[in-house]
Amino acid sequence: MTGEQVTVSAKEWDFVIFRRLAPMAAVLLLAAVSIVPYIPGFGGTYTWDDDAVADNYFVRARNGLRTIWFRPGELASYETHYWPLVYTSFWLEYRLCGLNPHASKMVNAGFHCANALLMWLLLRRMGARGAWLAAALFGAHPIHAESVSWIIERKDVLSAFFFVVSFLAFVEYHRRGLKTLLPASPRFAVWRSALYVMSLFCFVFALLSKMIAMSLPAGLVLWLWWRRGRLRARDAAALAPFFAFALVIPALDLIHYTGTQPQPISAGFGLTLIERCLLASRILWFYAWKIVWPSELLTYYYKWDPSPGNWVNWLSFVMLLAAVAVLWFGRGRFGRGTFACAAFYAVTLFPVLGFVDFNFLHVYSWVADRFVYLASAGLFVIPASGAAWAVRRRGLPARAIAGAIAAAVLALLCALTWRQAGLYGPQKGLFYHSVERNPKPPAEACSNAGTVMMDRGDLEGAR
Repeated sequence: MTGEQVTVSAKEWDFVIFRRLAPMAAVLLLAAVSIVPYIPGFGGTYTWDDDAVADNYFVRARNGLRTIWFRPGELASYETHYWPLVYTSFWLEYRLCGLNPHASKMVNAGFHCANALLMWLLLRRMGARGAWLAAALFGAHPIHAESVSWIIERKDVLSAFFFVVSFLAFVEYHRRGLKTLLPASPRFAVWRSALYVMSLFCFVFALLSKMIAMSLPAGLVLWLWWRRGRLRARDAAALAPFFAFALVIPALDLIHYTGTQPQPISAGFGLTLIERCLLASRILWFYAWKIVWPSELLTYYYKWDPSPGNWVNWLSFVMLLAAVAVLWFGRGRFGRGTFACAAFYAVTLFPVLGFVDFNFLHVYSWVADRFVYLASAGLFVIPASGAAWAVRRRGLPARAIAGAIAAAVLALLCALTWRQAGLYGPQKGLFYHSVERNPKPPAEACSNAGTVMMDRGDLEGAR
């Protein structure tokens, strides 16, 4: 130093303060849009399948973890899938605060908030534009109310948590492998190996929370293809264990699930391959439309006819083929990322598109909001990335307009989520809401709605 006094102008100080406070404000705002809209549902009680927690002896028993992890057959009266991490979380929660539905819902909301924050970080590390907006859309959207406000659906938020952490760890592992200018020190090699092992273990944890997380290896392939346009031999070697776990663990869970059913599921499912393909295409459009226009979100949706005689099924199938063709052949114009995000959405939903038989599809509905919790992230990235690209090209006035539009959309989504989460609140209007708006509700929906109305003293309505 020469002894000269260094002065900093007020404008420069304002810039420094903004650079420090802006990330903190972004974190707090993202946390707010992910948690605050779910407050109306915190005051509710256990709902429908929540008796798998409220009445579960092994959640309350001190030695319950032994059964949860190593004797799934004894747990089959409460849970027919092998998802031990979910019930481990309930077991730990019971040790801390007993059977407390309010605490359970707040824990679900906490995981949902963490998922939104981690998704923001993941998208930034992946190099996606509009990462914060995509994460905010994910956190505020009302289609996730079922996964967050329904206690037993912790399986959605918990599996997504480990899914995103696994994806993030793999991205960091891959990015560090590209930094060839760094010296190949033992400490660097150990840290990079730790990231890979962490990614692999978190993927297993995600599968042990819910099997829909099996799409992670496909998501990693899509990300590598998006960044480079091709895959390498060393990528295949790194991804091989992920694909192995994605095949073996869900297969074992499916064997366990079918073994716990009183009768073969396929006996009542009975769809041909053509019907399954038509059903899958319509399900994909159904969820996409609900994300774009989240109106009339129900617990029980109308179960439409999937037969080839229904022209709507063929229209959705042709539209799906056209959309795939446009995204694939237009990837030079739209970018590979658009196709990759849409493909991630479709691949993640594959287990619930009707190609795999399970009782909910047969008995209740072809669709459920909770099934799209993880897959929806792929669709949220597309408009957020497009908006960021457009704003960057247009300059400052466009940023102000885009910011106002984004704020209005997030405010509207938060309001809709607030209303949807309220259905899980003390008034117990969830089943009546679904029965009232479903032209052909399943018998269990009517039974549950009637029980609630009888508890309110409305005997005529219950009949």
